[in-house]
Amino acid sequence: MAVKRLSEGIRRYASDTIDDRQIELILPIIEMSMRATSSAAMGISPFEVVHGYRMPLPSPVAQEQPIFLNKDAQTYAAWLKNALKLLHEAVYENRIDAKQEMKRRYDKRHAVRAPTLKVGDQRVVITKEN
Repeated sequence: MAVKRLSEGIRRYASDTIDDRQIELILPIIEMSMRATSSAAMGISPFEVVHGYRMPLPSPVAQEQPIFLNKDAQTYAAWLKNALKLLHEAVYENRIDAKQEMKRRYDKRHAVRAPTLKVGDQRVVITKEN
């Protein structure tokens, strides 16, 4: 899994100016992202396992609105904060859609049927006596 994440990071951060001969420029970024990202299986990052707390990373959007001397910068920061909020909402909705699609495929592949029981139906419970 680590090799896959490393190769994905190299593909993501490599550019025309950074090729195989200058890979050492992007390796620290990839390493930091691998240490700070929690795995789906464990739910915590490797950094948390070693240090006992989340890796302190600079936040692209501060909790409070920064004060800018230039009105254009202040407008841009407000726009960016709103755009990121919309992006996060869209990612959340896409994840729900993806989960529903996975369920639909699973149900189709395994011929899952809807339950036929209704409220008030009688059931027979068979127990094994010794």
